[in-house]
Amino acid sequence: MAEGLRVVRGPDWSLGNADGGEGHVGTVIQDFGNGTTEVLWDLGTQSTCKTGKDGKFDLSTLDSAPLSIKHIGVTCNECQTHDFTGVRWKCSLCANYDLCTLCYFRDKHELQHPFKRISAPGHQSATMKKRSISSRSRAIGIYPGATVVRGKHWEYGTQDGGPGSPGTVVDICSFGAGCNRNAVRVQWKNGEKNVYRMGSRGKVDLKCTEEAPGIEYYKDHLEALDTTGLSQQASSSTSNSSSSSSTFISSSQRGFKEGDKVCVELPESALRELQRGHGGWSMSMTECIGQHGKVKKIETNGDVVIDCLDNEWRFNSQALRKVPTLQVGDIVQIVSDEDKVKAMQKKHGGWSPDMKTALGKCGKIVKIDSDGDVAVAMGSSAFVFNPACCIPAPGSKPDNIGQESGTASSEDDLASSTVDDEKTEDSQEEKTDVADLFARLMAQMIVSDQRGVFAASSDQLVSAASRGDALQVQKILKQKPSLVNEKSQGITALIIASHEGHKDVVEVLLKANADKEIREGKGNTALMAALMGKEEGIALLLISSGAKVDVINADRRTAVHAAAINGANTALKEMLKRNCDPNAKDSWGDTPLHDAITAKNNSGVSILITHAQINPKIANNKGHCPIHLAAMKDDDMSLNIILNKFPNLKDIQKKDGYAPLHLVALNNNISAAKVLIKANAFVNHVNGEKLTPLHLACHQGYLDMAKLLVENGADVASEDKDKDTPLHLCMAGRRNGAGGGDLFAALLGLQITSEQEIRDRANIACFLITKGASVSCQNDSGKTPLQVCSVDKLRNAVAQFARQNQPAASRSASSLADLFSLLPLPCSVCMENISNVTFIPCKHKVTCRKCCFKREDCPLCNRTIQDRIDQNGSKLVVRDEPCKVQ
Repeated sequence: MAEGLRVVRGPDWSLGNADGGEGHVGTVIQDFGNGTTEVLWDLGTQSTCKTGKDGKFDLSTLDSAPLSIKHIGVTCNECQTHDFTGVRWKCSLCANYDLCTLCYFRDKHELQHPFKRISAPGHQSATMKKRSISSRSRAIGIYPGATVVRGKHWEYGTQDGGPGSPGTVVDICSFGAGCNRNAVRVQWKNGEKNVYRMGSRGKVDLKCTEEAPGIEYYKDHLEALDTTGLSQQASSSTSNSSSSSSTFISSSQRGFKEGDKVCVELPESALRELQRGHGGWSMSMTECIGQHGKVKKIETNGDVVIDCLDNEWRFNSQALRKVPTLQVGDIVQIVSDEDKVKAMQKKHGGWSPDMKTALGKCGKIVKIDSDGDVAVAMGSSAFVFNPACCIPAPGSKPDNIGQESGTASSEDDLASSTVDDEKTEDSQEEKTDVADLFARLMAQMIVSDQRGVFAASSDQLVSAASRGDALQVQKILKQKPSLVNEKSQGITALIIASHEGHKDVVEVLLKANADKEIREGKGNTALMAALMGKEEGIALLLISSGAKVDVINADRRTAVHAAAINGANTALKEMLKRNCDPNAKDSWGDTPLHDAITAKNNSGVSILITHAQINPKIANNKGHCPIHLAAMKDDDMSLNIILNKFPNLKDIQKKDGYAPLHLVALNNNISAAKVLIKANAFVNHVNGEKLTPLHLACHQGYLDMAKLLVENGADVASEDKDKDTPLHLCMAGRRNGAGGGDLFAALLGLQITSEQEIRDRANIACFLITKGASVSCQNDSGKTPLQVCSVDKLRNAVAQFARQNQPAASRSASSLADLFSLLPLPCSVCMENISNVTFIPCKHKVTCRKCCFKREDCPLCNRTIQDRIDQNGSKLVVRDEPCKVQ
């Protein structure tokens, strides 16, 4: 029986906002026994939900502890609770390591470790995907801090002070022996404090009038509630379709279809891991993080091909989020996952620490800018978000966040605000943080205007300028000309009008003798503001009006930096003509050329590289010259531009010895590698650890890069400082404990873990062997490539391949097909069963019997499949026999 379960909306939810919205919690109060249940939501409403009827699952189990399901003999390794109730979460990598539900959702233990979900003793486990790449949701309802009144099953007289009297939830506790988390303690306004049922025997004594946030949970790790008696089958279809828990949820299940507008929602580390076996990884894909694209195609395995940044990319569907269509006035809820919001904010207003207060909260859209970013008001505060961070929440009440928790409201706040404490080569947020603050200030002004906050004339002037109201600006200045240079919230009317591109207002202010050199808190003038706002026309107007072009702000950034990173190339030319320094370094050591490459502003790169005083050898604080940065970003156009002017830079090394070709190999940047190779870059260049580009490609498991390097002269027998060959590094995987420089040490942090990675490395190893790599050469530790491999499946397959192929060094790399008759690899379609069907004519064995007719071409080589042969040598013509794992 399910009475007492705490639940949230599940995978097939179809009841609109009957629950109060995503994350709102309810309690099962009746199991009808026909695959439906009655749920009493914390807000007091009731719903009849499908829990298996017609194969539909409206609910997911948030907490089963109220049912007294105990895991006898099991101890949570974090909180040390013995025989704990609820779900048991068992680490798949660490022996005898278990977590209770609260510790699992509170991110105890390693987030990179996958866990198995065990709903009850004796139940089949379901493997979850890693929490590090899973999205979080916030439970909302009767939790500590919530305001409650008596509810459906109240039977305690006037203990609460009478009908409608409010109380405050103090904590979550137990009601009766042997149960857990099935009650709450309430402090009533009349001074009484007592415990009340929240699931005990299916009873709920309270309803809330003002909800409170509860625990954050991993939505895709919850089990769909099935009361039909087919629980194991249903939950394995939802958990194994989740089994990694939702690693293999299909694109259609996630709601994607051709033509949809989507956003890449994951940070780089999580995205890189998800892409293995789903189209692969390239450093250029980081440019897509936070960006919007259009779905062009959905592959048979659920991968999604999107058109983004003038290119087509193939992504794991788990990396994408639909972008809703929004309008001013809409009520939205902000995504609660901080890491995802940070990723999606890239180039969409950036991230600031005070945004954390808005996560999971509801607000009203008050402005949509020209880039589509939305200003969301929450009480007296406003934030600028990527629309992908917003979940439509019609009918919800906007939250009220005080201004002290929201937008910067003074010049000091503006001066001290930063987007992040760490700078990466891929990040522009810190360099555009002032532009982001301008956008947030705009939103704040709209909120303040709506609330009638502005009374001072300087506030009125700056507000009118921000709206582009030239007539109002003229009227105010006519009444009081001295206001022209006054600040409101740290900025002048000219600065905000320049940033917003209000030409009429700028012209009015210039005629009124507005000071063009006044700076806001970060040291930016109106010219810098215009460039940050990508308002090149305004920037040119200011320059022609005599604005200083050699301005430097608090981050040592110049107007030339701002023009380069924002693509204002006409203004860039104009400032260089006026003797601005093309080699100026900002606080991160970046020059305008670094910035142009970061933004993929190829025209800007061309303008700067041809300047008479340009110095392309300047390294930033991370030791990267502009060509290193172009190599890392797979920017083949910038590489061509630089090498056409300075061909000798093709092999320029960083202090740690990394040349451009090392960096492209490390990041699997094929396009950039081809440019460097065409420019005669030395393919066997060694860094400080004596690592060649081929070492790095093999170490990372990049087959195409390894092939490209070898085909262009890379030495398969080269040895690093530990006498490891590329084959050693391929077979060892991303190991721990290999010494050397910081970058190399950072690379060696993970073991070979996935079947797809085994497949990739087997491909590389066999390719190297066909090109003459030795499986018997020893490193400094006296170990051969086979001996450094800790994965039996990989080692045995490569050893057998070597025995068959190495004596005949001239054999073709096409012998790799043999490998796929030796490795017991999982089916490339379902990833659950063993591959046991051979395709003809290519002879690859990459699908199971059940899935072999789902493909018309081989997923490995793309050749058309003419026949399918089973493990007994029989030709398959039907697909009605289920395959068996062998």
